[in-house]
Amino acid sequence: MNSRRTLVSRKPDLPLHSEQTLLLLSITLCQDIHQTPKDLIKDPGQSEVLRCSHSSSYNVMLWYKQKRGESLELLGYLVDSGDTVEDTFKNKISLDGDAYKNSVLKLESLSSDDSAVYFCAASTHSAVASLPSQQKHWCISSPDCTSPPVREIHGLNTFTAKYQGQL
Repeated sequence: MNSRRTLVSRKPDLPLHSEQTLLLLSITLCQDIHQTPKDLIKDPGQSEVLRCSHSSSYNVMLWYKQKRGESLELLGYLVDSGDTVEDTFKNKISLDGDAYKNSVLKLESLSSDDSAVYFCAASTHSAVASLPSQQKHWCISSPDCTSPPVREIHGLNTFTAKYQGQL
């Protein structure tokens, strides 16, 4: 039997320029965003729940996915207590929570196509302006994923997942 498991561990995977930009946003805004789980192991076909919370007065929480070498894709968002999932992801994810404090992203039937970095962001919403916030992200990555040393950048955590063959 050839079972595969998805191992997730923290890993920086951002170019130096991106790290500097994110650091600037973190220092400027000084808002706490907490995300769980920190580490996880999953089999393909399983589901996972990613949680994000903040301690600010934001009323919008957004979830993004970024595959290696590709642009960010908006998965969906919560505004106040209403949620919107982008059409492309309606059969794959669901959102729950209250954007004023907590958000939950439920990923169904994990597969290698879910290999990506996942971002949670919180912001204020108005007709005039939308302010960015700190972001943390998860990665459920492909078989060629590598695992460099763990590093945190002012609360910005990056995760990588690796499909492994049978032990």
